Amino acid sequence: DTFRFGRYATPDTERAQDLPIRPDWMIEALGLSLVPTDEDDRPEMIQIIEPDHQELLFITYDPEGRGTVLKEYWLSRYGPRLIERVVYRDEMGAELMHSQLSDYRRIGATGPLLPRRIRVDWPAKGSWLEFQVSRWQEREELTTGHPAFKMPPAEELRARYRRVVDIDRGQVLGQEKGDKSDH
Repeated sequence: DTFRFGRYATPDTERAQDLPIRPDWMIEALGLSLVPTDEDDRPEMIQIIEPDHQELLFITYDPEGRGTVLKEYWLSRYGPRLIERVVYRDEMGAELMHSQLSDYRRIGATGPLLPRRIRVDWPAKGSWLEFQVSRWQEREELTTGHPAFKMPPAEELRARYRRVVDIDRGQVLGQEKGDKSDH
């Protein structure tokens, strides 16, 4: 009954931490994005080499210079060196969300390898999502200009949802009279 929206330009520190499923995290957690590098405009990256994994830790620093690990990628040390786990942490180091990826298969003869078994956990909430993909496929028509990736018109939102929440600004733009659940 609630439509939540935000903007990619809004820094993570300003986003609502209680958003049920963060789309920006899910793309990475599903292994559908490139592994960030330390050359990207992101927190500093360090790596830890273990016998079976290469851990990439993304660290941000407070004004006093104390580091906090915000995100981890666990890559297999064996070819083809795929993502096996992605972890998001809060400022105190507790896991906010982690995913486990396995059973990678190639799309077509030359396409990318994508996971077919995926489990995403939110430990603090005791929630999880587990699924198996039987087939991935590329769809040329699904670009960023496709209607599925555009904000619906306001009249459609009012007709379909009881509440519309701008998570970046912490505003409820529409809700039934007498409903004070977001205040």
